[in-house]
Parts: sequence; structure tokens; C-alpha cells
Amino acid sequence: MNKFIVLLGSVLLSISSFAQDIKPLWFKNFGGAGDVFHRVIEAGNGSVIAVGESSAQSQGGKDGLVSILNYSTGALVKEVRFGGTKDDVIYDIAPTPQGFFLLVGYTESIGKGGHDGWILLIDEKGRKIDEKSIGGVGKDELRQVEILPDGSAMVLAGFKNDQKDGDAWMIKLSLKYEMIWEKQFGKDEYGIPSGLVLSNDGGALFSGNTRKGDNVYLAKVDARGAIVWSQVYQEAKYDEALDLINTNDGNYAMAGLTKSKGAGDADAWLLKIGKDGSLLWDKALGKRDFDLAATVLQYNNGAFGLFGSSNSYRSGARDAKAVGIKATGDGTLKSFFYWGNGNNESWETATLLHDGSVVVAGKSPQGAFVGRLPLEDEDNPPIVGVRDQNAVEIVELKLNSMDNQSIQRNENAYLSFRLNNKSGANLSDLKVEIEDKMGASRLEYWTVNYLGQLGNERAGKMVRIPVRSKDIANGEHSFNVKVSAGDKYLTDQDVKIVTRVPLPANLQIADHNFFSSTRSDELTLRVVLENSGDANSGSTDITFQYPAGIKPSASASNAIGPVAARAKRQVDFLFTKTAQFTGPSVKIVCIVKENGVEKIRKTLEDRRGGVGGDGPIMIWTDPDPNEVGNKIKKTTNQMEFKMNVLHDKSLQPKDFKIRMNGVEMEGSKFNEQDLSAPKRDTTYYSYTYRNKVPLILGKNRLEVVVDGKVSSYIEVDYAPQRSNLFILSIGPVHNDLMYTSKDAKDFAEAFRDQGGVDKLYPNVHVQEITTPETTNLTGIKQAMFDLSYMWKDGLITANDVVIVFISSHGKIFENQFRILQTGYNPKYEDVSIDYKKEVLDVLNRLSCKKLIFLDACHSGGAKEGFGGLSKAVIDLAKTQPGVSTLSSCKADEKSYEAQSWENGAFTEAMLEAFADKTLSDARGSYNADVNRDRIINLGELYDFLQRRVPQLVKSVIPNAPTSQAPFMPEDQLDRAMPLYYIQK
Repeated sequence: MNKFIVLLGSVLLSISSFAQDIKPLWFKNFGGAGDVFHRVIEAGNGSVIAVGESSAQSQGGKDGLVSILNYSTGALVKEVRFGGTKDDVIYDIAPTPQGFFLLVGYTESIGKGGHDGWILLIDEKGRKIDEKSIGGVGKDELRQVEILPDGSAMVLAGFKNDQKDGDAWMIKLSLKYEMIWEKQFGKDEYGIPSGLVLSNDGGALFSGNTRKGDNVYLAKVDARGAIVWSQVYQEAKYDEALDLINTNDGNYAMAGLTKSKGAGDADAWLLKIGKDGSLLWDKALGKRDFDLAATVLQYNNGAFGLFGSSNSYRSGARDAKAVGIKATGDGTLKSFFYWGNGNNESWETATLLHDGSVVVAGKSPQGAFVGRLPLEDEDNPPIVGVRDQNAVEIVELKLNSMDNQSIQRNENAYLSFRLNNKSGANLSDLKVEIEDKMGASRLEYWTVNYLGQLGNERAGKMVRIPVRSKDIANGEHSFNVKVSAGDKYLTDQDVKIVTRVPLPANLQIADHNFFSSTRSDELTLRVVLENSGDANSGSTDITFQYPAGIKPSASASNAIGPVAARAKRQVDFLFTKTAQFTGPSVKIVCIVKENGVEKIRKTLEDRRGGVGGDGPIMIWTDPDPNEVGNKIKKTTNQMEFKMNVLHDKSLQPKDFKIRMNGVEMEGSKFNEQDLSAPKRDTTYYSYTYRNKVPLILGKNRLEVVVDGKVSSYIEVDYAPQRSNLFILSIGPVHNDLMYTSKDAKDFAEAFRDQGGVDKLYPNVHVQEITTPETTNLTGIKQAMFDLSYMWKDGLITANDVVIVFISSHGKIFENQFRILQTGYNPKYEDVSIDYKKEVLDVLNRLSCKKLIFLDACHSGGAKEGFGGLSKAVIDLAKTQPGVSTLSSCKADEKSYEAQSWENGAFTEAMLEAFADKTLSDARGSYNADVNRDRIINLGELYDFLQRRVPQLVKSVIPNAPTSQAPFMPEDQLDRAMPLYYIQK
């Protein structure tokens, strides 16, 4: 009997540890019965903001409820209600780059339809900045909002006109509420969207329940709002989708409930979805009674947290408690914990704070509530393996304002930069601290900005720090931007911010020219009017007064409307000289009026009645300084230009000279020179002159000299666009190969420090996949498609370099060359990576320089039919356009690895090349950097590998059945391509 009691006690102890009540660190109630929070977020300044609806203390009907709290203590910063005399509800909130917050829902108090979509803009103190209703005559609601990563626009989801014209309603608006596109999707297909996330290719995904039936859906739209794919996840009974998130690995997760599977009446349901909408796995997470997941988040360690309500806390419980469910990264159930008195408490929304703890919000019989749950160390693992310096880098730190150069009084701007993780570890509790080094700017900004976690992401993380100006003076101020993880300093960078008191509108004539028009007897006076102020001008009119004998070809008065701040407007006055005109020159008076008040009166004189004494008139037309200014930037080393030339005598090409940086060169010596046939009127010849001139690095002051007279100058700043480098290093795990994963790790590590201002590449983005979880069939395919998504998203550009390194087994199946993934089963030969379709064809979507280092012919798995396998690799390399492939061996050879190298011979030799190792053979000493310029180009590396790899193999495996010499088709070998920078 005693033994039985001990056993029962141990079972009860196990259940108690698995499912227990949790005590929040702090807890706050708001409103009264029926009030609920629909969404909670953490703002960049650390405040917790919860939004929802309340009937308590309202002006009539429901009001939108906003509560702002201190994340650490739960102290209330502000509680505010928005709305009118009817029902007004807030469903979602999203932060803007300027430090404001967009709220969306529906309103019955304003708008034209009686029940319209509702958009509010508030600041961090809950003050309303702006408000807008959107919709038609029927019932319209906005349920979700997301801000695009570049901060330029918002995407909203909901339904319109009672779903009569379409099921799901999506809108893309600029942050000034300008419509970019509006779409309605489906007909009796989609229920009201319950989830919305952005994809990394500029599109968005929305989820919910099907309109007719018990199933859940997920649909993706592209950046233009067109459906890309739509999936329904069909089960036997009723299921419901209630939340949708992006996962740490670039996929998606949905949460809700399922009655189709599980242990109880209904179970919490977690689904992992791939980038293409495929179901990766799903798990029912529940106990004996009703369990529901209203929201889901992912912890820093990859585990999932689901939050909702449950009746499983006690057998036969009629009313629910709030429930939290923890699951591992693969969906395996870890634990349950409850909160409440069993009076139908529910956690409706949750957010992960910067320190890894969780804030939950929802509803109880007492009203809406917010609480912070205690932090568990396993959910926020400590930072390990991070060096104090170079763990992260700040890239492209800049001010985003109206002119992107300064911040004006009463302007809402922001600093932005990309934070790249170079540590190789997941970083958590990140924060950015801003310091005014002189303390005199009088700018408003958040001194501490909380970022949360940063994984080892290829594209890094965009960071935006709000900066606002009120009572400022003209000046330049130095700020320090410091990045830390917890108490650990990581990096910092200084930035200068120019403050400027805006000038009122100021109209002036910036330039004018007289020149011939398309008709030989017609002249044109072109006036360039400039507003040098920071405010738009009033309504502007330009009138031309002309002497006797001048006949206008069109009206001499022009109403041009307001001239924008810091902008120019061009006005042409066309006229002819009649026989009555007898003066030596044409004098035309230009009068400019703003709002009917004369601002400018200026006499403009054309002296071409006696033009010979002044020499030729030269007018730049392409580029036109009146439109682009006289300072331009070029990324190519040649400059094409065009100008009109007027002279009283005929000209030949030899009369033109080019002056570059003060040094004259005969224009006729440039092969691209072209001089049109002259047009002649009674007084002068008119020419069009074209040329193309070479540029030197840096500044080029370009002038044209005609008949001894020098034109105005154009300054061309030639700065070649630098290439970023993207590395994908793939090393599956195989039982008969020891070093495939290490090859991929070492190759990736060799390139990690290749980025920087003083390096070959300004930025290097490295992704290595070498674990069994990341090198299975799905992992390798997703890594390749990530490159395609990064191209679509503009992260990879035409000027960049993409290198893919693969170390694995290769196989021929049905005349196709295939790469074998981790866990490959020979029974299913076609379940492997189709090299042409899933590697080469994917890379061909990228219109940039692409290079493959392929070591897929290892001796451990290529003993039979090896020559055919190697030949297939080489044949593919020869026929695939746009991709250069360097294979580890020739068609009749094998590729080797050895314990003494702890690498394959191919990788070992490359590492020696990158280390600038000096070697010797019968021909003498050698290394990869032949010309000692510290740059290894592709030709140098190829020659080194062809010499070194056979030497390595022979020295360690003297009786190897074949030799090994790397191969690249000659037409793909871009010998001059810079590849690697040897650091001192």
C-alpha cells in the first residue's frame, strides 16, 4: 500500500510540473465587463501599448481603447478612448518610422457608410495626430495593419461592403493615405482575414477560415496585390485560424484550434508553413477538454508560445482560464500554464519584449487586462561566443527627412541603418542608445531604443530611430549611436545631423537663355524660375513684355501655379522678329507675380543682333543643368553629352575642344564626336554637338571650348558602384564523408571578414547551412529560393556577386545530375536536389555575377560510374548561361578528402590560397596572389588550384586511383574578376 501511494504521488507531481498556474510580474485591469484588448505591442522606446474596445466610460456605444504602460513595472503612462456616439473599435496597431502609431478598426461615428474602416495616427503619449475613415456604403472593417520595411507604405486587411463584392479586402496606402492599390479577393472563398504578415519579397500573406466550410486558408499576394498562391489546409472536422506570424527561419506559423485531431473536445493547433504555402507540419496541442490558441509567438531559442483559453485546467470545468502553451521549434508539446479564477479569462494577444519576456493582453469578467509574464532563461538563452568588437556592424547610417540632408523646424524625421550580425550567434535584448555629444541640438528623440532579437540573418535588420524638431536653430550637431546586447557593448558610430530653420518661399530667376526654336525664323527665351525657400510659393504668374517688331508665337502670360519648395520651373517664350524690328538686340522684360503681387521685374537681353562680337552661345541640353543641376554622379567611366551651339559663322568639328579638369583635348580626337549640319537664319548658324568622353575616378570638370570661348561647366563625380557579396555555403551530413559540413563552414568563415569600406566588397552576407536540420531536402531548396527572394526584394542587385559553395555527394538519376541532401534514402533516388532545376535555374533568375564552387564527386560515394557523374557536372557547367561553375575535378577524376587536412582537397587548397600561403613544387615556389596586389582574382585562384590540388592528393594519397584537378569551362573563366582580398 505504501508503495502504491508513493507511485501515485510521483504521477501527481509530474502533472503538476507540466500544468501549473503562473503569476504575472505585474497585471493591470481596464474598463469593465465586455471590454477586451485585441492587440498588444512593444514600442521602440520600451512602452507597452494595448488596443481594443471598451463600453465603459464611453460617449455612447463602444469606444476604441488605448492603454500605454511602462514595460518594466506596468505603471500606466496613458489611458485614452477614441470614438463618438456610436460603435468604434480598434483591432490592430503598427509603429511608423517617425515614432508614431497607426491604429485600425472600424467606426460608426464618422465616415459616409455608417460602418467604415477606421485609421488613427497617435504619438507615444496617446495624442491623436490624424484620423481617417475609408470604405463605401456597406459595412467595412480593417482588421490588420503592417508597415512596409522601408517605411514607405502600409498594408491593411479586412472586409468591404459586407463581403458582397469580394471576400477579403486588402489595401496598400502611402503613409500620407495616398491609394497605391486596393483589391478584393475571392467569391465565397475567404472568410474575414484573422492574420496578416509581410513577406521578404515585398508581398504579403493573409489567413483565416474559408467562407463556406470548416477549413483554414493562407494566401499570398505580390507587391502589386496580385494573388501568387492560395492554400487550404483541409481536415475532417471544424478547424479555425486565429493568428499568423513570420518565423525565425523565414517561414510562417499559424495558430488556432482544431476538432479534427488531438486529445480533447478541441485542441490548440499550431501549423508550420513553408514559403511556397506547403504544410511543413502541424500539431494539436491540448488536453482532455477545450483548448484554444488565440495568438502565437516565437521565442529567441526557436520555441513557440501559444496563448488563449482552456477548460482543461480541471475536469468538468464549465468556464475557461487563460492558458499558455509552450512547444519546441518542431511543435513538440513542452508545458501548459494557466492564469485566472476560472471565470472565462482569455489571453487574446501577446508580444515578445526586447528582453525575451512576454506581455499578454485580453479579457476577463473585470474588463480588459494587460500582464507581463516572468522570463524563463531557456526562452532567452544567454549570449555566447560573441566578441566585444565586430559582433555587429552599422551600415548606411543616414537621416531620412524631407530633403534627406537636414531636419527643419517642426519636422518628423528618423535615422535609419541596417544592423548586420557578424557574430555567428543569435543576439537578444538588443538596444540602441542615442547621445547628443554636445547637448545643444534641442532635437527630440528616444535616447534608448529597444530592438529585441537579431538572428544571424543575411540581410540584417533595419533600424529606425525617430527624430523630431521643434524649437531649433541653424547648426550641425554630432550624435553617437551605440548598440548593445543587454549590458554588453557591441559597436557604435557617429552621425552628424544638420538642423535648419526653414526659409519662406523665395522666387528668383535662376537662369535664362535665348536660342533657336524648331522653326528657322523662331526664337525661344527660356526662363528658369527657382524657389530657394523651404515652403511652396503662392500661385505664380509670369508675363513677358516685348518691344515693337517682336511677334509672340503664343501667349505672353503664363499661369504656372505654386512652385514647390527647393524646386525649379521652366517657362518658354517663343517669338519671331518681324521686319519692323530694327534694334541691335532684343530686350524682353520678365515679370513674376506671386498671388497677384509683383515679386520680380527683370530685363533679359539677347544680343544676337551683334552676336559676332561675343562669340558662340553654348547651351547644355543633355544633361540639362536647369533640370538636374551642374553636378551629377556617374557609376560608369564614360560621359555622353549634347549641347546646342549658336554662332554667326560656320563651324567644323576641329573648332571644338574638350576641357577636362582644366586640360584641353581636341574634340575631334574622340571617336564618339558628332556635329550636326547647321540650321541657318538671317543672323546665325545653329548646331547640335554630341560627344562621349572618358572619366577618371572622382571629380571631372567638363567644359567645351568653341572658337576660343569656354562653355559653362558640368561637374561629373565618377564613383563605380561597388559590388556586395552574397555567400551561400552548403554542406550536408553523410555517414561516409567526414568533412562536407566542415568544408562549407570553413569556406563561409573565410569570407566573413571580406566586407568593409577598405575591403573588396562594402558588405558581405554569409549563410552557411551545415546542420542536419538545415541541409535536408526542404532546407537546401529554401536556401536557394531565399536567393531568388532577395533578388526580387532588391537586396541583391545587378552589380552584386553571388557565390554558392556545395560540398556533398552527387548522383546521376534518369540522366539528371542530383545533389544528395542530409538523410538521403537510396530507395527514393528521385527525392534529392535536381541540380539544374533547383540550383542552376534558380540562380538564373538573378541577373548578376554568379559563381558556383562544386565539390560533389567525393570518392566515398562515387565508386561506380564515376566518369559519367563528373562528366554530367562539367557538361552542365558548359551549357548553363550566366553561371560560372568551378568543379573540384575533371570528368574522369575523383575528388578526395583526408583526415590530415580535415577538409576535402579542393577546399583545403582554396583556404591555402586565401591565407596567402607560399608553397613549392618541382617548378619552384608559388602562391595564389601572383602579382602581389593583395587581390586574388578568379584566374589566379584557378591556376593555383590546378597546381595545388593534384599536389595535395599525391602527397597524402600516393596510390589514389585517379588524380584530381579542378575544372572550369574556358568561356566561363573571367580571369580578371576580383574575388578575395588578402588582409595584412
